[in-house]
Amino acid sequence: MSLTLGGVSLPDLVADYGYQFGDSGIRSEFVVSRGAVPIIWEQEKFYKTFDLTGGERTGWVKYSTLVSLRDLARAQLDANAFFKLMYDYAYYMLDMNGEYVLSTKSEEVRVRFRNWEQPVIEATPLVDVLIPTPDTLYNNVRIKLMEV
Repeated sequence: MSLTLGGVSLPDLVADYGYQFGDSGIRSEFVVSRGAVPIIWEQEKFYKTFDLTGGERTGWVKYSTLVSLRDLARAQLDANAFFKLMYDYAYYMLDMNGEYVLSTKSEEVRVRFRNWEQPVIEATPLVDVLIPTPDTLYNNVRIKLMEV
């Protein structure tokens, strides 16, 4: 199964859907009325956490892919980030909450990185090198996400 996270292709990684309910939170929307009165809409939200994983012999990922994922996770930390990512002629929006689309051939889920659980991306190089090249392969990949 081929996964795509925010436009980054992750072949052979498996979604570990041993769902566990994580923290609860509040999703807020701020609106200014015609009379210049601020209105705040709030709704309680519970987040389901899961990991994308690869094993010792499956789900190998290139260093360049890990760097792209790291950049997505870092961009989520910036609360003022609002830009478009372009990949294969499709646009993926990173909204103010840092949500990305995790997609398979049949399904799409909105996710966020679990940045409070560091390291959010774990991987082991197949061969120890001092300076990795973009084509250096990594296995035992684990990417910590939560569904929103």
